[in-house]
Amino acid sequence: MLLLARGGGLRLFLELRRHRLAILAAGVLPLFALLLSLAFLASAPPVYAIDASWTGGNNTAWGTKQNWSTSSVPGSTDNAKFNTAFSNQPTLGSSPATIGGIWMTTGVGQNVTIGGTATLTLASNTINGTAGLGILMDNSSAYTLTINGPVALGATQTWTNSSSNLLTIGAVNLSTFALTVNG
Repeated sequence: MLLLARGGGLRLFLELRRHRLAILAAGVLPLFALLLSLAFLASAPPVYAIDASWTGGNNTAWGTKQNWSTSSVPGSTDNAKFNTAFSNQPTLGSSPATIGGIWMTTGVGQNVTIGGTATLTLASNTINGTAGLGILMDNSSAYTLTINGPVALGATQTWTNSSSNLLTIGAVNLSTFALTVNG
């Protein structure tokens, strides 16, 4: 077509060339957008779960960020950790909460009683290097963990009490998930 430079030949060549570029661009642009999106996602920093220790420094409200060592209320991928003495026992009141798990460690300075009428959902998490846990009690001190309000499972999980201390749960809603209790 390049040789057809007379009359409409050059115009036909330019039209064909423009359509071929449009077709090429139509195929390349979505691929370019996909690659750019993947590069952006790959460069995003990973999100890690935190172990938020209860201090109870402000009041008894579970949902008050000043009551946690991290100054943020633990969420569905975080662990609520009890590892020291604290001022106030935690209570959910009437506001439900979802956390990854509960960890009661050596160093806890008193019995822990989580009160309230709202449901505490345990999503299952990695606690102290062990995946799939909802509760881990590995404290060697002589203190107990009691959850008076309803507990719901957000995933299949294991509750492990490797201490010689009492773990008391009021009511558990398994939903469709399996629960293994060790200890």
